[in-house]
Amino acid sequence: MRHKNVKCLGKYLLIIFMMFFTFDNDVNAALCDNEHIRELKVLAKKIDVSYEYIDNSDKEIDDIFVINRYNVTVNLISDELYLSEDNVDYYYKDYENGIVKFSRNAGNMNLIIRSKKCAGYKIDTINIKLPHFNTYSYREECKGLEEYNLDVCNPWYQGTISDSSFKKTIDKYLYANEEEKNSLYDKIINFIKVNYIFISCGILIILVFIVGLIINRKRSVLE
Repeated sequence: MRHKNVKCLGKYLLIIFMMFFTFDNDVNAALCDNEHIRELKVLAKKIDVSYEYIDNSDKEIDDIFVINRYNVTVNLISDELYLSEDNVDYYYKDYENGIVKFSRNAGNMNLIIRSKKCAGYKIDTINIKLPHFNTYSYREECKGLEEYNLDVCNPWYQGTISDSSFKKTIDKYLYANEEEKNSLYDKIINFIKVNYIFISCGILIILVFIVGLIINRKRSVLE
């Protein structure tokens, strides 16, 4: 008799569990219909993502600059949404006003926006590219060359630079600059050599004119 009662109790519990599970699915289905998902997608588009480069140019560890780190800020907008990044979930309620802050290295970030009410349903994906910082711009050789816009000295140049290519570019610029200065100097010297007679006559005329002015001024004073 006791065994029969236990068996009946088990059936009742199973029925109650199935009813609860069915009810829960009905609730989730009601909450996550197409209309609601469309609303969540619109909400997800309002999520604000910003990042700021952490300038550690004054910090070195073993002669290596501590660089390429960013502070990333995500405003989740609504507690219906949460953020997943690298298999880590960030919930609105865990942060003041739903603003999530973390630091990341330069590179690509993929932020997945999910819904709590829709059992983790993927609402949207936000892709961010944190630009690589050009460490060569810190080199002593680049100081004073900012106005010439050399790629290797541009802090945000995204190309590949090696020690040899950096030195080659700097040397090429310095050589070209020196050549330009020498060329200008040579042009001036050659101009003087070719036109020295005219230049000498011009200088002589100017001197005579100045002397004449001085003499006339002295005469006018004496009179």
